[in-house]
Amino acid sequence: MSGKKTEKWRQKLNSDESWPRSETLSSHSPLFFAENKDRFLRQLLIRDIQRLTGRPLVVYFSSPFLNAKIRSEDIRRLSEVISPFQGQNIDILIETDGGETDAAEGITSALKEILAGFRAIVALRAKSNGTLVCLAADEILMGATSELGPIEPAVGPIPVSILSHKEYREKTNDIRLSIAADFAQKQTDALAESLLRDGMMSNKQEMLRDTVRKLCTRDDFKSHGSVINHREAKRLGLNVTYLPPDEELWKKISLLHCLYSFDSDARGASKFFEQETYSVVVQGDDPPLSK
Repeated sequence: MSGKKTEKWRQKLNSDESWPRSETLSSHSPLFFAENKDRFLRQLLIRDIQRLTGRPLVVYFSSPFLNAKIRSEDIRRLSEVISPFQGQNIDILIETDGGETDAAEGITSALKEILAGFRAIVALRAKSNGTLVCLAADEILMGATSELGPIEPAVGPIPVSILSHKEYREKTNDIRLSIAADFAQKQTDALAESLLRDGMMSNKQEMLRDTVRKLCTRDDFKSHGSVINHREAKRLGLNVTYLPPDEELWKKISLLHCLYSFDSDARGASKFFEQETYSVVVQGDDPPLSK
């Protein structure tokens, strides 16, 4: 190895960049620290991100590997980690494929009651009712990999667009499902309109109804899994800020997201609710899968 390469290798070897640390050991016992090192590392990175943004960061992460849906229990779990920041403006990193509309409504109500405001950060996916939660934010941070999605509700496993379709109604005698679909559609439609009217589209009232229609129906987005990237979200009138891949803040957000994704898979955790000092972890499927 040449002299210059050897010196670079030694500098890298002696650098603290790869693992945050100090000369002072943790006040925790060695065994406790070892058992919780993943959480400690995530919380160190949360603090690093907070130094860049100047505001608290809370994480609401639902595993893509396990059955993890937005559900009523999440209202209490998320409220517990955001309560220390009552009356403040914070960031919330959201990862979810969606879940219960009633629970999403409860979450947005709690966020508005506890916080002065929040900025939603979507590193990868905030789909379906995850997008609905993002509509309660003042601003949404997105990158090249970020996805929002349509918020069309479902009754059981069936999307309301199918239940409300003329052919379906003509071929089924179960009027109960069609009525349930109508009410589910009205709930999502009214909630989305209320959140946007009082929030990020308060000064765009003329396009608000069209935005809600596009998000709540299949008139424009033909699949419930359709990708709404940062450009499409801006076209919808949402208050979106795009961070390029080489942006320092985005690189740290991406790393933090990767830590949650890996730790979720490795530890069998379906959900994380976390900030710099509080942590709630849900082990196993949530809700549990029936046997």
